[in-house]
Amino acid sequence: MTLWHFPDRSGVLRRMALIALLVGLACTPLQAAQAQDRPVSYVPAPHAPIAEEAWSATENGASADFLVVLNTQAAVPTAVLQTDRARRAEQVHQRLWETAEDSQRSLRAWLDARRVSYRAFYIVNALLVRADRDLLLALGERPDVARVITNPSVTVDIERPVLPQDIVEAAVVDAVPWGVQRIGAPEVWSLGFTGEGVVVAGHDTGYQWDHPALRQQYRGWDGSTANHDYHWHDAIHTTGSNCPPDSPVPCDDNGHGTHTMGTIVGDDGGVNQIGVAPGARWIGCRNMNKGVGTPATYIECFEFFLAPYPVGGNASQGQPSMAPHIINNSWSCPPDEGCDRRTSHCLNRRSKP
Repeated sequence: MTLWHFPDRSGVLRRMALIALLVGLACTPLQAAQAQDRPVSYVPAPHAPIAEEAWSATENGASADFLVVLNTQAAVPTAVLQTDRARRAEQVHQRLWETAEDSQRSLRAWLDARRVSYRAFYIVNALLVRADRDLLLALGERPDVARVITNPSVTVDIERPVLPQDIVEAAVVDAVPWGVQRIGAPEVWSLGFTGEGVVVAGHDTGYQWDHPALRQQYRGWDGSTANHDYHWHDAIHTTGSNCPPDSPVPCDDNGHGTHTMGTIVGDDGGVNQIGVAPGARWIGCRNMNKGVGTPATYIECFEFFLAPYPVGGNASQGQPSMAPHIINNSWSCPPDEGCDRRTSHCLNRRSKP
């Protein structure tokens, strides 16, 4: 899924399973708004609390984006997690996908009948819906809805980093940065371990894929041509920066993502080895627009990493066999972006799919 739908218009997987439930299970349900702020006729459904922030967002006839989290969430059998990596990826993906497809069918038909647009997710069984107060109330009364929470867009204060090219231009005699030396990376390299055979995924402000320190390690680069299918996804679908919406090529409108990937795999092939694992390869997803991210864009990138799909495609084309080994998240999801403390912890940990 992870599809915008416009009706009537033409171990290893264990942590990923945790992330897949970060909104569905790991978040503490938010309390509903106080009764005195609601119409006298409204009686909250005990099975589907509406977040207080969601209630406030629809005051005075306003509409807003909400994440509608369903009651049914996929359970991954322990036996699946004990199989080999390829089979784990395939079976976990299948379980998540089928659970969402089956349990969302009624709700999606209900939204279609009301000509309401939505974006469906499967890694968390939820839909992103734009709703007014009346629709919010109706969603809260559905027995298949666990809760309705907000999806705010809040600017994250990300300091513009020193980019890898700045390090290259300011090269010194000792070409391995002190931080890389301090963690003992050169000693590990001397044993023959540079990250070869490992694919690292990053979702951040985007990536400058053809940067001299990153191009050779980009999985979409074969040494002469670039193919971004299954290696890049843009979860930003609106304008607002020097990166276009749904950018077909990796783009970074801030520099933070490029910086973090340089720390992971950066190596310009010359004297500068700025990355801890220069033998690894990388893929990327843009989850922020000039530092502005939402829970939905974070979920969308996680979904892409579980089963990457072609540029311009959608999650129904996802290939679990193309999933990265490691996901790096050098950012957080604070409460003012719609995440509670437990969700922030889940989103901000480095995860292995």
